[in-house]
Amino acid sequence: MEIIDNVFDQHFNDYLIKGLFSVSGWRICSDQFFEQSDASFNQFSDTGHVLQTYAVGNRDPNNQTLNAYADLILDKVLHLSKYEYTDVSVVRFFWNYYSRSSTGLEHVDLNEKTGNYASLVYYLSESDGGTIIGKEKVDNVPGRAVLFDSRIPHRGLGPTVGKQRFLLNVIFQYTD
Repeated sequence: MEIIDNVFDQHFNDYLIKGLFSVSGWRICSDQFFEQSDASFNQFSDTGHVLQTYAVGNRDPNNQTLNAYADLILDKVLHLSKYEYTDVSVVRFFWNYYSRSSTGLEHVDLNEKTGNYASLVYYLSESDGGTIIGKEKVDNVPGRAVLFDSRIPHRGLGPTVGKQRFLLNVIFQYTD
């Protein structure tokens, strides 16, 4: 895992957040326990909101601007990384929103057994939430990027004090 701070400033991040507020297509991710039970929705939380603007073979023409910003963020993070990634190919762009009621579930971004896949989490907003990657908590700091193997279990943490948390999640493939 690699943490890179000060990738972009808050003005850039706020500009993106303002754009994310005006985009349709967000979906609420629900608690797996709620989906598997007859219980009332009031007993469970959401696991965040997601906007997928790109997946291999499915570039959303309505979100070309967001995809361009995601490409720019990925490019700058890889430029600042202490590791060298070659032949980078984007697998997916996810924009995530967490509210105080959001509690992420542990998951892996990709189940591929072979190949080199990395995940990038880029924090856009100030939040007391964060991401648990493996057993380590990474604090949500605006302008911070985190790179890690896409097969490492992780989960997002919604804010407990602040109202919201925005971030970009990118999965990409590369060669050594």
